[in-house]
Amino acid sequence: MPLPPEHVFTWVDIDEHLAHLATAGQWPDWLIAADAWWDGLELTTRTGTSQEEVKEWLDSAFGAGSTEWREGDALELKLDDPRTSDFTGIRVTSRSQPETAAGHPRIPLLRERQITRQLAEPLARPRDRFADEVQVMAFHSFKGGVGRTVHAVAIA
Repeated sequence: MPLPPEHVFTWVDIDEHLAHLATAGQWPDWLIAADAWWDGLELTTRTGTSQEEVKEWLDSAFGAGSTEWREGDALELKLDDPRTSDFTGIRVTSRSQPETAAGHPRIPLLRERQITRQLAEPLARPRDRFADEVQVMAFHSFKGGVGRTVHAVAIA
């Protein structure tokens, strides 16, 4: 397992570390997807995964003692807050999704990315070849003004 992050100040740090774990193939079999938001961490798990399994994995991924049960059955992942020594956390929710024979479909979502285990798997090259072995390259971004056109012209 890769080392836990040095600091976890916000949901962005959580998102980044989970993406790093996914690309390194360091996800448990029961974890399907993870979505970090400003107000919580949503985990999609296989049916039958217990909250205790989720807690144990988060503690190993983010460092021992990174999670706590708060307000009854609510699980929270600890954030580093230099303003206080009290526990400051982000709520962790999980929802179960049964696995189908075809695996877990990747549904297009209206956000930049969803962290899934497939990040560690290379994409298969297209089977069909273009005329004269022409290669295709795509330039994409959700945001405008990031340099797609400049980079496309430079590559061409």
